[in-house]
Amino acid sequence: MNFQFKTLRGGKGEPLRPYTADSDLLVTQVLDRTDAALSSILGLVFVHREKIDRAQPLELCWDKMKFRAGLLEWIDSLSAPAPDANSLS
Repeated sequence: MNFQFKTLRGGKGEPLRPYTADSDLLVTQVLDRTDAALSSILGLVFVHREKIDRAQPLELCWDKMKFRAGLLEWIDSLSAPAPDANSLS
């Protein structure tokens, strides 16, 4: 079972790692049958992001609360406006 994800368009062009048996194990550790479909899909994408260190999903997926906190932080970053180069912050 090795699917190739395409670049995530909704994720600002973020490339994704292949879906493999080990990544399936990670995702099934944190998904809950009562989760909404969108939450499950975003969780799947969150684990497969290529730009994060491979050890990060491993650490997060063994602790559901850490995973959910990381997932929410990532979702917030997707909707955050890009910083304005002319602003003084």
